[in-house]
Amino acid sequence: MGDSCKKCGGKKYRIDGKGEFARAVVCGCAGDCGDCGGRGFLIEKKDGYKSKVSCRSCSKMRDNVKQYNRAQIPAVMAGARVKGGGAKNNYIAAAQYVEGFITHYPEKQGFVLYGSAGCGKSDLAALVVAELTLKQGVGCLFQDFGDLMLRLKDRSAGTSERVVLEPLFKIPLLVIDGVGSGGREITDWEKNVLESIVSKRHGARAKTVITTKYGKSEFETHVGDRSFSRISAMCRFLGMD
Repeated sequence: MGDSCKKCGGKKYRIDGKGEFARAVVCGCAGDCGDCGGRGFLIEKKDGYKSKVSCRSCSKMRDNVKQYNRAQIPAVMAGARVKGGGAKNNYIAAAQYVEGFITHYPEKQGFVLYGSAGCGKSDLAALVVAELTLKQGVGCLFQDFGDLMLRLKDRSAGTSERVVLEPLFKIPLLVIDGVGSGGREITDWEKNVLESIVSKRHGARAKTVITTKYGKSEFETHVGDRSFSRISAMCRFLGMD
């Protein structure tokens, strides 16, 4: 089937937007691999012993699919794309920076996308995760800020905050989506959690993407001076409205 596959368009994988998180599924046409027959591995003989080795032709695609599925992109954003004609100038400028960030990863700064509800912030952030995982195999995590706060509050007895937050400290690219959403003020405890995350990532020089409804000056007021200082050092602010 190759490039003529109508299900995947030749990418060898398809995106499923059902359930809580988007999932990539290896397409049936991947079985056409002339080297491994779609198994993803080869059996090599050396010094009289057989060993299993990854297929150079298709194992990278399969590994990238696994990275995508670990990233936890919300299912509703499975088909995230850059908007077409009629987009506002600020959106176009932000989208251009995002596309450059993907192309030149990890050279460019992370970024904060800010603007009103429905302007496309979360979709652009989800697009970054999809492109970096599926095409470059970068480890990414998409984390809704409100959901994270609920997970921290509902964690089982004896489980420290650090156990929940540790994966966010280490992942090469982290999206924190919706800081300040929900129609209420960010609490002091939430500010402290955010400060912990950005401080660890700043120290590790890890790439971070944040979306928020707050403009730059409002964002500083709501997240606090210390978090804002670190985020400003890590990220470029991109208005979407």
